[in-house]
Amino acid sequence: VTVYKVKLVATMALTKAEFDTNAEKIREATAAAAKIRDAKSIVFTNVTEIMLGRRRLLATGVRVDVEIVVSGASEGQTVARTLTESRLNAELQKRQLPPAVFLSPPELVVENPPAVTT
Repeated sequence: VTVYKVKLVATMALTKAEFDTNAEKIREATAAAAKIRDAKSIVFTNVTEIMLGRRRLLATGVRVDVEIVVSGASEGQTVARTLTESRLNAELQKRQLPPAVFLSPPELVVENPPAVTT
């Protein structure tokens, strides 16, 4: 079965516990920023605590791997284009959450693509 997903990696200045507590709000913010109705299609596949910043200004943060399951290539391309860092950060701010920084921008990934017959 072919599965279409939009994947991205971001960091946020939250501890893992704070992320877990706010995961639903973060999911809602991501859905709003991507203009998708079903926040349940957004999965945080990996949340890892990391150190943010340089030198003495180190702070705890999380690296978040995100997957958004979409209906097909067309919707995936639209979501990847729509979900920008600035749009996501505006939605996070509305929910009193810290901004996200994209380590890798949203991109469409096709898993198990249909076989091409010649």
